[in-house]
Amino acid sequence: HAAAARGLANLYWKAPSFISIGSSKKAATYVELALSRAPTFPGNQALAAAFFASSKDCARAKPIAQALAARTDLDAFGPDAPEWRQVARSVLRDCE
Repeated sequence: HAAAARGLANLYWKAPSFISIGSSKKAATYVELALSRAPTFPGNQALAAAFFASSKDCARAKPIAQALAARTDLDAFGPDAPEWRQVARSVLRDCE
């Protein structure tokens, strides 16, 4: 499910750039990589929707969040399902 790419995307996105780890450009690269490797995995969808929304790219964030919100199989993926639903709702609210 592209866990390594998703993990690196989170690291580069959320780590402070002043300690030479954070990088929006690197985060975007790994978000795209996670999506290309496993585009239907809800963890990748949630990450991408949140990342694009935080970058004010609602044109990319909103369709991903809509697809995630419409899924009926999230509980089958385990305990992260409530978080993914919350991410989808937040992105859709922020991108209205």
